[in-house]
Amino acid sequence: MLSGVYQLPCIEGSGEFLVDKKEQGLVQPRDLNKIRGELSVRFLENVKNWEEAAKSHLDLKEHISKLELEWGSCDGAHDMDKGFEVLDVLKPHRNLDDLTISGYPGVKSPSWLESDWLRRLKLICLRDCNRWEVLPPLGDLPLLGTLEVRRMEELKALSQEFFGHAGFPSLERLLLERLPKLEWCLVDNDKVLQNLRHLSVAGCPRLRSYPTHPRTLRHIAVLDKEKIHFKLQIDSFELSRSFCHLVSSSFHVLRSHHLESIEDMEIYVNCLVHMPMIVFHNMKSLKKLKIFGIDEQNNCSVITTLLGENGCPVLPLSLKCLALEKCYLQPSSFSKLLNNLSSLETIRLSKCGSLEIPSLPVSLHLLRMLKRLDIYICDWISSFEGSEALLSLEEMKIGYCYDLEYVPYLDEMPCLQKLHLSACPQVMRLSKVGHQTALKELVVRSCDGLSSLRQLCDLVSLVKLTITDCSDLLWLPDMDGFYSLRVLSINQCPRLRSLPRSGLPVSLETFFLSRCHQALEEQFQRKEGPDWNKFAALPGCKWIDSRW
Repeated sequence: MLSGVYQLPCIEGSGEFLVDKKEQGLVQPRDLNKIRGELSVRFLENVKNWEEAAKSHLDLKEHISKLELEWGSCDGAHDMDKGFEVLDVLKPHRNLDDLTISGYPGVKSPSWLESDWLRRLKLICLRDCNRWEVLPPLGDLPLLGTLEVRRMEELKALSQEFFGHAGFPSLERLLLERLPKLEWCLVDNDKVLQNLRHLSVAGCPRLRSYPTHPRTLRHIAVLDKEKIHFKLQIDSFELSRSFCHLVSSSFHVLRSHHLESIEDMEIYVNCLVHMPMIVFHNMKSLKKLKIFGIDEQNNCSVITTLLGENGCPVLPLSLKCLALEKCYLQPSSFSKLLNNLSSLETIRLSKCGSLEIPSLPVSLHLLRMLKRLDIYICDWISSFEGSEALLSLEEMKIGYCYDLEYVPYLDEMPCLQKLHLSACPQVMRLSKVGHQTALKELVVRSCDGLSSLRQLCDLVSLVKLTITDCSDLLWLPDMDGFYSLRVLSINQCPRLRSLPRSGLPVSLETFFLSRCHQALEEQFQRKEGPDWNKFAALPGCKWIDSRW
């Protein structure tokens, strides 16, 4: 805190100065020319006039690399004129790297931003300057790498004057947020923004199209502040992939060349919208597509668009991951979409409803490359067909699908390593008819329709088996062939009276057991009885009562 230390001119280090009407105001830091690093000057509305501001001699503080100038509440034309006069004389030293101006009440730019005085600037942040109408020619700053413009209600245009003669030769990150009157006045000029890598736009409803963007663009975010709460975080390291986040109502601003190198795209569906197919046709590098429904009633159009007018998919064959959340799906259209995306490796469905009742089975016939299938809270799914094609599937997680009646035979998925099944009360069986040697983890939770797991046998690679809250379960699988099992957890299965007839596998290291049938519980409490003896025969195994 630098306020009140003006009598110590030799003070060094970063600091904050609060302008006080009752003290000497901005005269105080006049001789503090050895401060270095960061300097924040706040409550500039308390400066009496430009003469007082000029006495701060910011241009003599050559060791400051980061400067923030902040106004609080300002009202009326007097504050507007005084604000400009004060800012105009607060010219920083030309060595400055980082400049933030916040709450500035003026309309015009200071003269030192209109010129090339701050040629070393690398970052500029302008925020909450609600009367500022036209920005200076910041595009002529040769080293400027980041520009953030936030919450400026009267800013009207990014024009040729703003881009200057150089057109931002070093700019990599541009963030525009809540600029309700802003429009581009320069669109088709491929000489500007030639090194732009990250573009984030939120709450700019008048931006109808964007300038031609270079091949260097790695991240696009076009968002609606009223629907999406999104904060773009760019770390210091260089992103290895390209990203695009946008609301569906902003599709009209994108040109096909914007997205040629995009690998990861997220679409937030905020209105009934027809997404132009040409956009997807040119996304030859797209690997991940996530669609999030904000207004579920409008999301059927998304899948229809992805199929195109003749029923053929418009998505590129490069797509590896498809995730849909809160989207209404038409199972017939969805199955057609999947069968035309044979390169998919991951499918994730979450909270997706359907308007088709009863629903057709979900077709998996051509998904031979699929490695992961996650489905949560999709009541319309009752069954799958074509599961014999899942030759590459390694992980399947299905939860809260209350109408699902069965999952595929395990031996139809020879590479499956992890299977989680939760809250699917209509599933009556889990079984295999042949050999399944890959499964390592099996979790079954809240599946009240399961009475027996005896059809699961010879899971030679299974390491962990968890069975929880299965109210009708009577029989565990025969574990003779469970040669690799290390962890067995059984919890809240009140009708389970006994362990497997052949005993527990010798490989078992940890056994959790609680809240099962009283007859089984009592044996472990007394440490005697036929089922206790099956456990006691394993000297290297630890029993844990998970109630404690």
